[in-house]
Amino acid sequence: MRMKDIDRYNQVKDNPSQFDKALNLVLSNTWQYPHSMMNTRNHRKYGHNPAMSLTKGYAMGGIQGAEAMLAHDMTDMFSDFIVRNYGRTARDLFEIGFNSYHSSLNKRRRNYRRIMRNS
Repeated sequence: MRMKDIDRYNQVKDNPSQFDKALNLVLSNTWQYPHSMMNTRNHRKYGHNPAMSLTKGYAMGGIQGAEAMLAHDMTDMFSDFIVRNYGRTARDLFEIGFNSYHSSLNKRRRNYRRIMRNS
């Protein structure tokens, strides 16, 4: 999946439209994560539940869209876990390391593709 697509899914998930908020009210009673797993305040109030993730993700990008939306929820839960157990500083340090590693992977992939094209 392209990073551009992942960014689009994340943008939609974290900035729901009025329609998304209404759909969330309908779907939120059907299936929720356990409250201990997900902080549902602030931007996570709407759309951060499995039913909404699957519905909106599938509508946007089929199976890959649903996977991206659920992965977003999982990373939010992992972030909450780190904050609860180790504090915000530890979470920030983890995210710096993760983003740095992810960025270096993308650079290696681009270089590999460029080399293969020129071969």
